[in-house]
Amino acid sequence: MKKEFDVNQGHGDHNDCLFGRSDGEKSEAIEWIRKVVSKSEICGRTEDAIACALGDGRPERLPFVLLASDLGKVRLQMLIGVLEEGKRNTLISAYPECDGETVEVVLREIHEWSNGVEATLKGTMLGDGDDERNVAFFDTRYALHKGKYVIGNRYRFKLAALCYDDGEILPEAERKIVVSGEQAERIYRALGQEPERESDGTVKPWTADQSSGTAYWSSSAAYPDDAFFQSPGFERVGLAKAFDRRYLVFTIAIARSTARDDVEVRIPLYARSEIFGTRPHKGDPIRGHMWLHGYLDDESDKMK
Repeated sequence: MKKEFDVNQGHGDHNDCLFGRSDGEKSEAIEWIRKVVSKSEICGRTEDAIACALGDGRPERLPFVLLASDLGKVRLQMLIGVLEEGKRNTLISAYPECDGETVEVVLREIHEWSNGVEATLKGTMLGDGDDERNVAFFDTRYALHKGKYVIGNRYRFKLAALCYDDGEILPEAERKIVVSGEQAERIYRALGQEPERESDGTVKPWTADQSSGTAYWSSSAAYPDDAFFQSPGFERVGLAKAFDRRYLVFTIAIARSTARDDVEVRIPLYARSEIFGTRPHKGDPIRGHMWLHGYLDDESDKMK
């Protein structure tokens, strides 16, 4: 496993979240790009040519255009380099983008990809001190803001996640943690609680219910926008349709305040409907592996 950020990465796994894994040489992602590119929507363009590293003798600075397959909740985003205005264009990258929820992030690091026009951002969210939580996500519209971000500034991003194929409802047998003996007594003391005891004086087991717990952590330094998650579904499970498929839409938490019980960071999680054998309902705890992505909510919303 790589211990440093991988600048030479692509979007194969991310597109698999939308279409499922491709068999052999057949790629549904490529098929859908061909279907939608001619009728796609322009969702942004760079003001001027920006620095890039596309290789193959291409210019070191180019203007870029972002196209979206449509304006639905689940879409394909296509990054186009304009080699000659109105005449020649080159498709640099194509990847998913989903409607997200606004999250305030203090920007800490920018991990630019080798092409110079895509990046994974790392930052902190929720608050300062004990409440501060790390977050990392792929910026789906980085090319539009390259050179404008300031490390240490606070920004509002629309964050969403796509579920990989390992999403599941947390099994009943794993929802409770039971600790007994001396370890249970240490936990009681750490929590400032008086241990409950059996009639013979031994400490009763300490239990914790994971059903309402939340967890989020990046799965590797090389791909910090990939993360493991666990969370209850906080709202009724929604449904989105795109690419002749159905996607379940969950509301999950990726951070929770330690001091304020009602303060959480909640985002939408999208999953192909076939990933979950049994359809989860509101309140069911779910877990799995996800790809976190997002884009600047609005340039006017950035805050120092």
